[in-house]
Amino acid sequence: LLAFVLALWAAQVMASPAAPGELTIYTEDWPPISFKSGDKLDGMAVELVQALQKRIGSNTAIQLVPWNRGYKALLEDPNILLFTVGRSEEREKAMTLVGPLAISRTVLYTRKGNAARLLGLGDDLYQVAVGAYRGSIF
Repeated sequence: LLAFVLALWAAQVMASPAAPGELTIYTEDWPPISFKSGDKLDGMAVELVQALQKRIGSNTAIQLVPWNRGYKALLEDPNILLFTVGRSEEREKAMTLVGPLAISRTVLYTRKGNAARLLGLGDDLYQVAVGAYRGSIF
């Protein structure tokens, strides 16, 4: 389940305009959700965040950064907005999630002929090492 992490954005911007520090907005390269098209950011999440910015009169630039960098900043700085973020119990406790923007499903691919062995593992499947990018919920 994908959600926007607005990291108290609405509360900071609307309820306390004098909140310390300036808001930084990060997203990652994840087409069609967010991506760079030429020299501008695009994607359905980018369009939604820009529409929200327009509503509240914010012109803060959205920065495209590697996922792990944006996520680390979100966890360390209260003035970070990071989108989009997969929802989990751990993340629900650590941040304010707003959404969902989209619903997705995580799937596992393997070489032909290997699926039966993996399916036979049952819940032990979660102990198998898989490839994913650093910091990913997947």
